[in-house]
Amino acid sequence: MDALFPFGFPARTAGYLALYVSVLALHVVFMSYVLAGTGYLAWVALRGDRHGLPAGMRPAARVLRDWMPFALGATITTGVAPLLFVQVLYEHVFYTANLLLLHGWMAIVPVLVAGFYLLYLLKGRALEGRSGAVRAAIGAAAWGCVAFTGWSWAENHLLSLHA
Repeated sequence: MDALFPFGFPARTAGYLALYVSVLALHVVFMSYVLAGTGYLAWVALRGDRHGLPAGMRPAARVLRDWMPFALGATITTGVAPLLFVQVLYEHVFYTANLLLLHGWMAIVPVLVAGFYLLYLLKGRALEGRSGAVRAAIGAAAWGCVAFTGWSWAENHLLSLHA
């Protein structure tokens, strides 16, 4: 698969690659929203109480906080199709990389579950009386869960290139 996409491939492979790129692009939109949104929420929680943010930033943070659990669910849902395509298109190297990264790769599921709970905790009213540092720590931990998933994917991909 060294040829320039989608030229030089058999029709079925080119079709799979085109569909793969389409569903991956949709996943990247949601993933970028979640990664940037959780980082923004952590920053607003840390800086908002002490330094006074502009009035337009707080409503954006409120909307992000309310929609972030849904966005993470949409990110995971839209990530299933690219995962299936990777398994079909890069079968042997993908599975080899999975075996070599076993514990780190399998940690994605509990880390994303923890990320869901952290986002729901950030969304709920349980943190209203807490300091900005506590809310920032929870936001940063949620961001860390999303970032860990991306790091694991990148690590798997880089390893599969050399498998």
